[in-house]
Amino acid sequence: MPDAKGRVWCSRCKRHVGVFDDTEHERFRALYVEGVQAVKAFRERTGAPLSEVSFKTLFAPMYRAYAEFGGDSEVIAEEVLKHQRGRFGPPCATCGLELQSSRANWCIGCGARRKR
Repeated sequence: MPDAKGRVWCSRCKRHVGVFDDTEHERFRALYVEGVQAVKAFRERTGAPLSEVSFKTLFAPMYRAYAEFGGDSEVIAEEVLKHQRGRFGPPCATCGLELQSSRANWCIGCGARRKR
């Protein structure tokens, strides 16, 4: 179940995360695409390998927007796109954590089988 700030548990991130609706998801997807384009431009301009890319700097607009939204700025950029409200399932009948999808058969938090 959502915490006091309306965040849900993400098993991939191992923490409560801010989740957004379809409109907000499009906004974050656009910011993610801008970050990817910034990485490509940086590498073309400098010839630097991925290991030398400052993802925090090049994805800064997305991280800033996610932090303002109520998310954790330490999350990986690709993971932000997975924090769409529609991707999570209903709360587990046993422990209350959201199932990781609407099709999940068991809870990643407590291991209980889903009651349908």
